Amino acid sequence: MRRLIRAKSSMARAAPQPVAAPISATNVASLIDDVRAKTERHVWRHMTPHAAPPPAPVVTARGSTLHRLDGSEALDSMAGLWCVNVGYGREELAATAYDAMNQLSFLSPALGSVPQVELAAKISDLLDYDRPAHAFFTASGSEANEAAFKVARMYHAANIANDPSGPLRHKIIARHRAYHGNTAGGRGAAGPGGGGRGF
Repeated sequence: MRRLIRAKSSMARAAPQPVAAPISATNVASLIDDVRAKTERHVWRHMTPHAAPPPAPVVTARGSTLHRLDGSEALDSMAGLWCVNVGYGREELAATAYDAMNQLSFLSPALGSVPQVELAAKISDLLDYDRPAHAFFTASGSEANEAAFKVARMYHAANIANDPSGPLRHKIIARHRAYHGNTAGGRGAAGPGGGGRGF
């Protein structure tokens, strides 16, 4: 059934749009200036010194290379903040994502879906524990760490019969100056030397 749905969705996929004709160097420079001005006026850039002017915006990427509007290139050695470690421009992944979005674009994790359940079962099989593993899905690493902090606290609070000091267990042990995300809990776990001062 899943193959049939995917096949129908693939047939219904819109034809690729023609690539726009290249614009002149003058227009490119004007566009870069306009985007930079809007960036400085409206965008709070992550983990970036705001005194420095923003670079030319990235317009496309292939493999591990980012292509900027001014024609320059940059190596994305962080793999899109560790989220694109399979490389940019993978048409088969874009097609799979397109099919999935057409079938079910969003669903609260509390409701559950076939892909969610199948992925959780596959993760459990790969982990090969002596008992079934449960997966808790989040949208980012920061959220994953926040969830782990809360689950640990919930466990100790619920285990008060065996450990009366459980509700007092609230400290997180983390590596010095390590990165644990951009949420308050994640930054706090990093400590002052890891950018967690104030959290």
